[in-house]
Amino acid sequence: MDCYATGECFDDVGALVLYLVKRNDFEPESITVVHAEVLFDGSDEPAAHAWLEVKDECYETFYQQEGGGEKIVIRMPVADHNSRMKVLRELRYSLEECLAQCRRRGDTTGPWDEGLIKIASKFDNTKGLRIVK
Repeated sequence: MDCYATGECFDDVGALVLYLVKRNDFEPESITVVHAEVLFDGSDEPAAHAWLEVKDECYETFYQQEGGGEKIVIRMPVADHNSRMKVLRELRYSLEECLAQCRRRGDTTGPWDEGLIKIASKFDNTKGLRIVK
């Protein structure tokens, strides 16, 4: 299945955190928000990306078709996720740290790191970057 970047992964992770908190069927200590600089499949240009890890599973959002369409959440083992892309640099936040960053930064869901902000500002969502084959 091909999947395409939404350009909204930082906001999507924030929404996923809220969804999981409302479900209340997990331990808050098990949630890790990850902001990273990555190389996606077939790309040599770094991208800013965010995903959520709960225990040993990773949650990400993508579009199923180029340029938009239905947004989907993909859940997979962290080991499988990490094999799909090259992570150049990552910042890991506990749920408590994530909420503190949101408050400190004017309720933004990220990115919060200056390097990732610079990379994210270059992303053109209209390109329909293919993520997964």
